[in-house]
Amino acid sequence: MTKSFCGKDCDTCNAFMELTCSSCKDGKKQAAHRECEIVECCAAMKFVTCEQCYNKETCIKLENRDNMQSRWSQVKIANKENAIRKAPFMQKWLMVLFGLSIATLLLGNVLELILGESSYVVMFANAILGIAYAVVLLKLSVEEGRYRMAAYYMLAATIIGLVVGLIFQDDTSAIAVISASGVMLFGFIGLFYEFMGHAHVVKDASVEMFDKWQNLWKWYVRIIGGTIGCLVLMMLSPVLGAIAMLVLAVILVVVSILQIVYLYQSAKIFQQIMD
Repeated sequence: MTKSFCGKDCDTCNAFMELTCSSCKDGKKQAAHRECEIVECCAAMKFVTCEQCYNKETCIKLENRDNMQSRWSQVKIANKENAIRKAPFMQKWLMVLFGLSIATLLLGNVLELILGESSYVVMFANAILGIAYAVVLLKLSVEEGRYRMAAYYMLAATIIGLVVGLIFQDDTSAIAVISASGVMLFGFIGLFYEFMGHAHVVKDASVEMFDKWQNLWKWYVRIIGGTIGCLVLMMLSPVLGAIAMLVLAVILVVVSILQIVYLYQSAKIFQQIMD
């Protein structure tokens, strides 16, 4: 079996056998969580193992590797207790966010199909749902500070978006496009803080869910980059640009659906903790 960063074989390590160490063979995962000072050190120094380090003979961290079991036990117990403590609160409000996400997806699209995107009813309905979503994020901020920033940016995007929609209704002028782009920027920043909030609040209960939320944000970054690329491509070839934008729109729909699914899965994780 491949050795860990510290050089110990997980097959013969008491800490790993008793599951007080989650193994650093997935070094990327462990480096992300910074749960082990040896993993953190190796990641910072770009070493595959401690054997590559010129300080290995005098390293205090490496000397104490056999005493890490108790520390890992304390970390695991603390994480479990923290997850149990916040489970009822998080399960409740994540399900509320899930419901609001479903309402936004269905109600917004249905109203747009019936009344048109520029309808006042559609604008105010989306604004009300956006404000409600931000209020729930503020509620969640008692457990994770990133939710507060997400709420502020989403409130700004919602309110400014409503004003821009009312003022520049069906307007395609440069100032209208710039204003709409600003609203989108606020929205994307809000999403970043929201996803990081979800990732860190669920981390004590599920490392897998932590990774899912972080990876989902990376897809939104790709979409932002793809949108810029599509705009450039449309200047060179309108047809190819339009096709690329269509593909990007499909990806955005998929990612939006994944966001709703992850909200439900995160709520279920806390539900299982309570059960």
